[in-house]
Amino acid sequence: MLGDKEIGSMALETHYEFSIDYLIECKFEIIVFEKFVKLLEKSGVMQKLIAMKFVSNPKDLSLVVYTIDGDPNRMYICKTILNRISKKFSKQKEKLFLKAIVLHELCHALSNSYERNLDEYGYLLSTEDGLQNLREEYPDSLKILEEGKKFFLKVKKSKRKN
Repeated sequence: MLGDKEIGSMALETHYEFSIDYLIECKFEIIVFEKFVKLLEKSGVMQKLIAMKFVSNPKDLSLVVYTIDGDPNRMYICKTILNRISKKFSKQKEKLFLKAIVLHELCHALSNSYERNLDEYGYLLSTEDGLQNLREEYPDSLKILEEGKKFFLKVKKSKRKN
């Protein structure tokens, strides 16, 4: 499990590396689950998830990061959800998974596109621009995101069977 300091330093390091090529200002905040859910409720995202029946209970939430566009962008990282999704990963892979998530969000900021669709499990799908940036610039990160998504989907399917 990653703690606040590890998450914060990984996010800042990833942003720094990304900013060498792309000038995007971003502030990071690591928050606990309850505060993250309140943020999503306030923004209307949680209501959309519930209305579309992707989430019936906030405890099933699969979003790790919520980004607010601005100058600077604000990226809220929920450590509870991050650690739940990546719990089967080694410590090194957890860090790579977090890096991949931050890169993914920064690619969306680069394309100025935060409108995304949800799949049948409530897992965010990328816009094509953001995904293409990630695919071209960070193919290894894309692979790690896909691995995290597969693990998450497997857990969701087993919960549905029970």
